[in-house]
Amino acid sequence: MLKAILKIMKNSNEFSSSTIAKELNISETMVEIYKEQLEQKGYIKKISLSGCSQEQCSSCGCGCGSSKSLNSISGWEITEKGLLVLQK
Repeated sequence: MLKAILKIMKNSNEFSSSTIAKELNISETMVEIYKEQLEQKGYIKKISLSGCSQEQCSSCGCGCGSSKSLNSISGWEITEKGLLVLQK
């Protein structure tokens, strides 16, 4: 399942738990647990999105570009270690 989530993240650049959950037909809670495992294994890491603007993020669901700012301004990226796992 971890590799399936990594594939979605890489192929669609989609890190949203709700979107991944729908695609894999699992709960968002499970996706969050898997994302924690991916982070602990060093396959993904949190990154700061403080340099983004509303124009850049108009289609992003993170909320940082909205006036409500529902979420903290951070995102995810796949590490080199994570990319190596996908090549196997």
